[in-house]
Amino acid sequence: MTLRSGHLLMLVGGLIACSATAGEADMTPHPPSATFDAYPIVEQPLPGYDPIRLEGSSVHFRNCVLGMGDDGLLGQVTHEQTALLARGMTLTGEIAGKPLSFAGAKREVVSQTPTEIALRTTFMHADVACSVTTMVEYDGLVRFVLEFDSPIPVPFSDLAVHIPVDAKQVDYFYDFNSYPMPKTNGVIWNSQKSRIAGVSIGRFMNMFAPYVWLGNYHRGLSWFAESDVGWHDKPGKPIWTITKRKGVAELKVDVIMGQVEQQRFVLDFGVMVAPIRRFPRKAHDWAFAGMYRDHWGTEEPLPKDAYAHLPEAADRGDVLMFSSDFNNFLEERHAQYVTHPEELSRYVRKYHDAGFSKVIYYTCMNLVTSLHPDYEMLAPDIKKETELLREWPAKRVSGTKQYKFLSTCPNSPQNLAMILDLTKCLVEEHDVDGIYLDNFQYTFNCRRPGCSLPKREKLQSVFRLHQYRAFMKKLASIFVLNGKKPLIWVHHTGIMNFPAMSFATMGLSGEIMTNKNKSRYNHIELFDEATSIVEFNSKAWGVPIFWYPDLKYGFYTKHRPDAPLTRLEYSEKYGATYLAMCMLYGSLPVSMNADKNAVIFRQVMAARYAFGMSAEDMVFHPYWERYRPFRIVQAPPVPGGDGSRKQVKASVCTREGKLLATLVNFDPAPADIQIVLTDELLARAYAGFRLRDYVAGNDVELTQTTTKAGRVLPGRRVRLTLPGHGFALLLGEADKQTD
Repeated sequence: MTLRSGHLLMLVGGLIACSATAGEADMTPHPPSATFDAYPIVEQPLPGYDPIRLEGSSVHFRNCVLGMGDDGLLGQVTHEQTALLARGMTLTGEIAGKPLSFAGAKREVVSQTPTEIALRTTFMHADVACSVTTMVEYDGLVRFVLEFDSPIPVPFSDLAVHIPVDAKQVDYFYDFNSYPMPKTNGVIWNSQKSRIAGVSIGRFMNMFAPYVWLGNYHRGLSWFAESDVGWHDKPGKPIWTITKRKGVAELKVDVIMGQVEQQRFVLDFGVMVAPIRRFPRKAHDWAFAGMYRDHWGTEEPLPKDAYAHLPEAADRGDVLMFSSDFNNFLEERHAQYVTHPEELSRYVRKYHDAGFSKVIYYTCMNLVTSLHPDYEMLAPDIKKETELLREWPAKRVSGTKQYKFLSTCPNSPQNLAMILDLTKCLVEEHDVDGIYLDNFQYTFNCRRPGCSLPKREKLQSVFRLHQYRAFMKKLASIFVLNGKKPLIWVHHTGIMNFPAMSFATMGLSGEIMTNKNKSRYNHIELFDEATSIVEFNSKAWGVPIFWYPDLKYGFYTKHRPDAPLTRLEYSEKYGATYLAMCMLYGSLPVSMNADKNAVIFRQVMAARYAFGMSAEDMVFHPYWERYRPFRIVQAPPVPGGDGSRKQVKASVCTREGKLLATLVNFDPAPADIQIVLTDELLARAYAGFRLRDYVAGNDVELTQTTTKAGRVLPGRRVRLTLPGHGFALLLGEADKQTD
């Protein structure tokens, strides 16, 4: 199925496996139809890639050549006729009291397919039998498995991997954060400075950050490892360092520090060159519209008019992100359910008929489930019968109800099998064209009680990267085997997912530069640099990475009047697409607390849509005061027109007091101002507004002041439905000037 007119519909909600009757949920457990290992992987490159081939000692991709060294490591990496390595990778150290030597090494081809080439290099070092198995995949990932076997234990001393990259090709490095490469020489970074170091429990994470990237806007090379099992470190010493000198930026990974006796030692690590895939340039044509509704944890019947607004959305040519209506769900044991299968199929048909050729369904990688109070009685049985689920201590407050949480272990093969089973059901039985995976960051750091996977010092000791790559391949294969082009969006907060992102269509990140690096981007002057880093990440991996600054950590966006606020932005300079200053949802509930006079992340992004502000305009911080042209003035509540509710008013003014907008809402809680915004309400460059009340669920006429090109079009009328909310905004022709 091809993309028509740039339409993309994203169905966001909590649908689960496929066996209920219309209008009511099926509570019967349905285990996955197959185990994780039983799901096939198609033996052909996915769209955007070409088959790989072996020519002599070189592996060839579409735009890259990997030259193999005599030791089985990489002698050179040439990307688009540009050399990445300053010299070949090496493994140094002593084994059995002698410097490691690869003299007399022999290489053989183990296997060769269009998707993977496996080579084995063997040699003898003293009495130690050594082998290097090199596995190259068509997306640029290279895995090395080094095995050393001795008849008796022998000393291994100062074993280290060296990856010398041409410094001219390194503008940035990435270590669970992006950093510009400094111009100075010397030790640039090490694992003890890593954002991830010291965050988690146990020696493994405190000392070992297993992903590093070196590169620029056009190409790069990463190193990764799944585990440090069998490694030997010294207290207070970093596992890896980046050193820059004489035109070389070298990543050194110290596998064994000092001396340790081993009879058998296996070293498993990998590198990845990117981008290999053709960048999907049409991605920047996609824009977002839609509405957001939240009935999480309920079993209400589906509304009959939920797609009434689709013709208008299709006429705009926007990407519609649809949330609610299908998030009435219950997860139990090792199964998922579609609560309203007939309604789901009917909705998908309606979406396709409305002109949307892509329907993406949303699910959660760790399947956090809110249990309606009626289902709380099931929690003990669920926890008793399976280790897959556990009760989460946090609670979600929705009105006066509180919901307990169950959460699966994302690293569990059972969990991955559930998602594969659900996807297979959605594709085969409901004609869903794609899937969006939330919480795709949990490839590691498993500390959950009841987790069925082995742990060391309360922390899972393996970054299950290769398992997640296999999962993504299996997920993409479901679409291929059903005659569809894979359409997989993932939310990746953890950088370890990038090697698995090869098989995704797009990625969304809200923490691309957060936590310990946050202060660096707390100043408006650095926004362009931050944007450049996001563009670098997107281009470097060959995957469109859509980002939103995570204001929980102090981020904000700089207002750019030339930026189309509802569209993905495309950078001709860097050839990258990113979601700069755009929120994924076209409309969001907004709640402004009158006491604290502050807004949270989603509220800020939604307010930007409504008032044409940049996020710093809405964040109350002393440093930003001089940049904030608006201030929010909240009036005391007054009786509502119907006598049973309170009418809450607030004004948006310039600092000089010029009125720009007035907000009115009927709500039982007068302390909050709740707003739902849609793409029709977007206005750019500080356009003015006035408010008009209406009865929730009725059609509303809106006058839009600006088009997406920024021209004023007074009197333009747009009709849409906003069910469940008691206000509307009428975009007028107010003065656009600010102070």
